[in-house]
Amino acid sequence: MILKHFSAAAAALLFSVSAYAGSYDEAITAAVTNDADALAPLLEKGLDPNTATTGGTGEPLLMLAIRNHSGKVVDLLLKQKNLKIDQGNALNETPLMIAVFLKDNPLAKKLIARGANVNNPRHWSPLHYAASAGNKDMVAYLISKGADVNARTLRGITPLYMAAREADAKTVQMLLQAGARKDFCTNDELAPYDIAKQRRNSEEVLKLLEYDHCR
Repeated sequence: MILKHFSAAAAALLFSVSAYAGSYDEAITAAVTNDADALAPLLEKGLDPNTATTGGTGEPLLMLAIRNHSGKVVDLLLKQKNLKIDQGNALNETPLMIAVFLKDNPLAKKLIARGANVNNPRHWSPLHYAASAGNKDMVAYLISKGADVNARTLRGITPLYMAAREADAKTVQMLLQAGARKDFCTNDELAPYDIAKQRRNSEEVLKLLEYDHCR
């Protein structure tokens, strides 16, 4: 009798695992291919909208959909009450950061309206990504929503440093006017001015970034 009960339980467990594996594969495929019609019934049956890929950097469905420009799936996931909108991957990136990286400003604003955090303490932040891309509209928007202009990664890199490295004078000026410190240096004691000079940025940028010493 005990053996029969054990066999039945084992069979039920195997069925459950198999069903989960099937749902997982279907959900990942739906996120990549923008198939909201395939994902919707899985969510209705209890699939966790925060399901993440098991390989690579472990990206949640929302991030996967954003990266693959799957707008319908993004909209579907944003309607899920238990969605963790700031759930990151193994690189500590958030869905908002990916939207900003892709320069999808409308989507980034939609995520923020849904509650996405504009800051990501001690890691790269949405503002780092916007600044490095010279995405002035998003730089201004993130600042207006409370983004920390002096946010520092574990290596001490700030959004201004990234703007100095990659962007133009206008982006640098926007950050400075918002309170960015040009004397905040990296762990290697490189200031925004130093990296701008190394990268042969314009004389206008160098002039804006002149500083006395690292702080």
